[in-house]
Amino acid sequence: MMQTLQSMASFEDPRLARPDSDPATTLSALRSDAALNDPSLLGATESLDQYLVHGYFHGTNAIVIGEPAEPPTGTRAPHVAVMPQRDFPDIVTAAAHFWERVQRDELLNGWDATP
Repeated sequence: MMQTLQSMASFEDPRLARPDSDPATTLSALRSDAALNDPSLLGATESLDQYLVHGYFHGTNAIVIGEPAEPPTGTRAPHVAVMPQRDFPDIVTAAAHFWERVQRDELLNGWDATP
């Protein structure tokens, strides 16, 4: 998954520029255009709490949008993160190190708990 984040697609489509101001319109543009949907859909994250996650670079920003794959009754509530592209590699690296540490701790705790 971390490799997927490091190699997200780059788009200049103006419909994708401000997902934080109108996430529904941005998601509609992503879903309706295969040239945008397919490269932006981060498939490795689909099992992440039943969310569909799109990620892409636009201009100087890195953008990640998550939405429930099977939303409860009512409207979907997407979560949007927009950050400077220059900060994105540091965030991905920190997340990767955290994940590695959690996995290592689980292995160690599992080993310690075994009789």
